[in-house]
Amino acid sequence: MARVGAAIATRMNGRPHDTPTGLPPGSVRWYVWLYAPPEARAFTAALFAIEREITASARPGLDHGVAHARLDWWQGECERIAAGRPVHPLARTLVTPPTSAGQSPDLSGLLENARWDLASAAFETRSELDAYCQRWANSIALALAPPTAGPGAAAFPCRRGAALRETELLVHLASEARLGRLRLPLDELERLQVDPQSAAHPPWPTPLTALLHQRYEALHGILANRDPLRDHAQPRPALRTMEVWCSLTARLAARALQALPEPAPERARDRFTDALVAWRAARRMPLIDSERRGPPS
Repeated sequence: MARVGAAIATRMNGRPHDTPTGLPPGSVRWYVWLYAPPEARAFTAALFAIEREITASARPGLDHGVAHARLDWWQGECERIAAGRPVHPLARTLVTPPTSAGQSPDLSGLLENARWDLASAAFETRSELDAYCQRWANSIALALAPPTAGPGAAAFPCRRGAALRETELLVHLASEARLGRLRLPLDELERLQVDPQSAAHPPWPTPLTALLHQRYEALHGILANRDPLRDHAQPRPALRTMEVWCSLTARLAARALQALPEPAPERARDRFTDALVAWRAARRMPLIDSERRGPPS
């Protein structure tokens, strides 16, 4: 089904694409890269690769000394990126025109989140979880979809970006909990009298299922809401990138909602429908008018 997505994108963008290393064809991030504007595709691939590198520095089983050394190096590299003087080849792509987005991204939030994960720190409150997701949004969502100047211009992409990240966390709730990373606020679980360890062992108890149902519905509403896009606070290429990502992630949230009290199995994904969802999202935000064409037969 990934070939269908690539064929549709080729029809829209006019040329075939070579998938970057580390982006599994058919994955959500692969579609985000696939439908990125041609001039932003290298930037998008490099940004996702750096995200993987930083996240991998906190992976379970990695020696803590090695993990801290890697994160310390990336801390310095993120500072060099912000200053426009990175040394890593991928990082250079982020600051080199025409592949760059016009400004050096601030990836410090990725480092802070990686250190949080390395410590297996729990979220005591909803505000701590929101801050974690917001840091990711400030690093990734704003890098891919930088807002134009103006008061409040960043509010909508940041809100959608935070919803993207929380949805990703909840979709992998059980597997992450088994690694010692609880992706729900402890105070909410305590209020519901839910044992935090139950997150690792679905089917989830009724109170936890109700909490997840509430969160998935709220997140789906944020991701599927396109009303603020009519304000055009961002340039059209940025709108297209986030529209593809949010549409596919809203679909993930809907699928997870239907699967409760179990996590949605990977085999439940309809990859042909994913390809069409991504195409339709991109078609809503065409780069040029001639892109409003149907998928290839």
